[in-house]
Amino acid sequence: MLTIFEPFGTVQSCVIVKDAETGKSKGFGFVEIPKPGEAKAAVAQLNGHNLDGEQIRVKKAT
Repeated sequence: MLTIFEPFGTVQSCVIVKDAETGKSKGFGFVEIPKPGEAKAAVAQLNGHNLDGEQIRVKKAT
């Protein structure tokens, strides 16, 4: 996941949320990009992007 966000700027952290019992991905994660302009560009360009045959949703966490 980190590699698709790096072209937009500096990634401070990247975490894929996993199930504690199985260790499998829960299907979502969090990416921190400290510069607002870079973060907005990543959201605009990657929301709806096809990743490994799946369409991803990228939005600002609230």
